[in-house]
Amino acid sequence: MKRTIVISIWTLAVALFAVLLVTKTRVGLILAQAQGPGPSFTAVRQTKQFTEDGKNTFTELLHVGVRSDGSRAEKRISRNQSTLEMRVIVDVGSATKTVLDANTKSKTTYALPANEIMALRYQPSSCVIGSQPVEQSTILDIPVVKVTTPATPGQPSVEVVRWKAPSLNCFSLRTEAREVSAGGVPKGSTSVEETLSVTIGVPDTAMFAIPADYQERYPSEVLEKARQQAGRAPCPECGSRDSKLDEAYRKNR
Repeated sequence: MKRTIVISIWTLAVALFAVLLVTKTRVGLILAQAQGPGPSFTAVRQTKQFTEDGKNTFTELLHVGVRSDGSRAEKRISRNQSTLEMRVIVDVGSATKTVLDANTKSKTTYALPANEIMALRYQPSSCVIGSQPVEQSTILDIPVVKVTTPATPGQPSVEVVRWKAPSLNCFSLRTEAREVSAGGVPKGSTSVEETLSVTIGVPDTAMFAIPADYQERYPSEVLEKARQQAGRAPCPECGSRDSKLDEAYRKNR
């Protein structure tokens, strides 16, 4: 149990720091949208990270639920074979994003800005931005199109390739990310996120439910409580990071 809690501290920090990250990938599609309800579905996703020599160093499993109004819930199931109990809920109706941690019974709630609510609410007319050539394929018998975000020329950066499903409101069924050197040579780690299954229909309401006994807490309070439960000493060197998390929380209340 202690191992699970220790791992979840790092996961919590990532989730709390990635304020509004779920929706930002869709904001660029706002200018090319058709109004109307989107599809409802549930997907099981697996993410793996590999070293430069191909060694698997990280595996995470999560469930994703998407409602027709664009609301979305992500529930982390396991990381490196250790069980996790954490959810991130982006709710269009209340215009909020909430990070829930079962170990500390904490909730941390952020307000969604208007442009990101629009990005969630409307269906894009195309999954491809700009003049990229359209390369088509299928994943899980679902038609997908290839969308590439190239590395920045002359700088160490990351190249990302996504296979998006137009019928699922451009939900990515496979994402590959790899580090690229300033000279354009692949290096370092590679991340592969693939969808293992898709079930069409309204997601389980439990994925979007916020327990009544969870307390609203600042990110730093959640992380400190998690450290205490794990039996770890206070973390003075974490002060700078935690203060940035709290600042983002205050700005998005």
